[in-house]
Amino acid sequence: MIGRKRRPQLDRFLEHPNPRVREYAEQVVEVDAEMRRELREAREAEEDCYEDCYEPEGDSSAEDAGPSVEEPLGEIPDLPFWSRALRGWAT
Repeated sequence: MIGRKRRPQLDRFLEHPNPRVREYAEQVVEVDAEMRRELREAREAEEDCYEDCYEPEGDSSAEDAGPSVEEPLGEIPDLPFWSRALRGWAT
């Protein structure tokens, strides 16, 4: 892909007096346009997939969303790393 900072260098070759150099520069521009089109289509397809796969369908109630911030989580499970961390903080 041709970066925006490299574009002025390429423009110089598009105006070159040698037709072979101009032809090659035009091919480079065409390949760049094709690559950008393919990347754009892939990005749009990924966005469509995200919308189809990850967004919930229909109305979701607050009960389905899980506990709210105001609700306590309850008892913290007894995990080995958790108890060591608490002991380390208490000292």
